[in-house]
Amino acid sequence: IRSVLELSSASDDDEEAQQQPKNHNTSIKLLEEMSDLARALVRDKHPEAYEKGDYRLCFHIPPFYSVDHLHLHVLAPVSAMAPIYQYGKYRTGVRWCIGMDTVMDCLHRGLPPTPYSRNDSWGAVVCDLVESIKLILASSSSEK
Repeated sequence: IRSVLELSSASDDDEEAQQQPKNHNTSIKLLEEMSDLARALVRDKHPEAYEKGDYRLCFHIPPFYSVDHLHLHVLAPVSAMAPIYQYGKYRTGVRWCIGMDTVMDCLHRGLPPTPYSRNDSWGAVVCDLVESIKLILASSSSEK
């Protein structure tokens, strides 16, 4: 497996990196490489989770992140994650977290990388949050 450092080795003050075209196709290629590397990592480290599809590749969506650079979360097995993470922090399809496949689908269709915009109401975020809390509570009560 290639090192993740290879995918993120160009720094902001790297003159060659600054001259690279920052276009749609470059973004897709980088994300495809990240996805391939992540899936290979899951396949090698958690083969059972890989076979069952019990893994998650996701990004946090601004402003819901704590690290100010692009990074991919590679989580496996998802079924073993605490409910707060499985149905909360790393739940995809909500305003704060999006799956790799959704990002790739948007980019391939020429759309922005997330289906959400800065103009979305905070009410929509609250609805996602309430639904996540319900899932967390339901999961926690079923484990007892």
